[in-house]
Amino acid sequence: MNEKTNSDLSLFFENSIFGAFFMMLDKPVNWKKEGDNREAMQYILHNMRITRVNRTFLEQYSASIDDMIGKTPYDFFKHDIDQEIELLTNIFNNGKHVDISYEKKTDGTDVIFEGDYVVLYDDIDGYVSGVFGVQKDITSRVEHENKLKKSLLEKEILLSEIHHRVKNNLAVISALIQLQAHTANNSDLTALLEESMLRIKTMASIHELLYQQKSFSQLSFPDILKKLASMIHENFSSNKAIRFKFECNPVQLNVNQAIPAALIVNEVFTNCFKHAFNDKSEGTISVILNEYSGQISLSIKDDGRGFNYSDYVDSNSETLGLQIVSILTSQLDGHSSFSSSDNGTLFTLQFAKSNVKGAGSAMLMK
Repeated sequence: MNEKTNSDLSLFFENSIFGAFFMMLDKPVNWKKEGDNREAMQYILHNMRITRVNRTFLEQYSASIDDMIGKTPYDFFKHDIDQEIELLTNIFNNGKHVDISYEKKTDGTDVIFEGDYVVLYDDIDGYVSGVFGVQKDITSRVEHENKLKKSLLEKEILLSEIHHRVKNNLAVISALIQLQAHTANNSDLTALLEESMLRIKTMASIHELLYQQKSFSQLSFPDILKKLASMIHENFSSNKAIRFKFECNPVQLNVNQAIPAALIVNEVFTNCFKHAFNDKSEGTISVILNEYSGQISLSIKDDGRGFNYSDYVDSNSETLGLQIVSILTSQLDGHSSFSSSDNGTLFTLQFAKSNVKGAGSAMLMK
């Protein structure tokens, strides 16, 4: 090392805000990147010693110069020698390495460093002769991050429990309505109560998915569609062989869009079962879901008897189901339509994907 290089290094050591050090071996070691280095590692652990440190390095360990000079990697990491073996292996295999290490100060307290390490080689045969390192104390940062993670986990658990309780409460309401429907003497009233029960079950199903997935910003809409299909099929069980066919891309929706979109699908699935297959013993409901450039496209087609407008609209006003579809489509700022032919009925829904802020059913309150 020439005089200028030594002077520059001394200036860096004295003025650096980071801890800096040299650890040198008593004799160079042949490190094989692809070979067995167990013997070399044991020698390095016990014979690579601190030869030079700066003031910041001493402050990081609350140590004096006499505390540090001559210390080996084993001295620093005897509390977790496996960590040091992994760190040194990465350093010597790569020639340089950046890593985080968990160490102890001289008084035994924990300290966490982010270090940048460079291997020093023997000038003659290229053997490893030591390591130069620069390190930053990140203990406070890591502790702050851990506190944030803990706080976030607690909030996620709380939100999960809230959704679980909402789901349970909705299930109770649905059961009460179902009980009322079974005791009603009026068949029209019974049908209306059962439809309301299905709508409540739809909302409960979404809260159940939120609880299971523990994700409160994004929900798998294909999972929602399949759950709704199973629920509707169970509630309208009959001797008819009606099956669902799904072609769905992995679309994720914010809960505030998932709920109104699911309620729309609930109405369409219900109408398919109630009206499409009255004259058939079997049928298929095809569901196609796509996302292109943030635009969600959903189509639901049955191969039933075709769309009969009087099934949905009488001479005076729309049915409640069609009103719900219209209102919720508007709340999604989307567009929906029904079309029909002899081959069945097609429903389409398009809307722009958006991370709507607010409570889980904020869009329903518009």
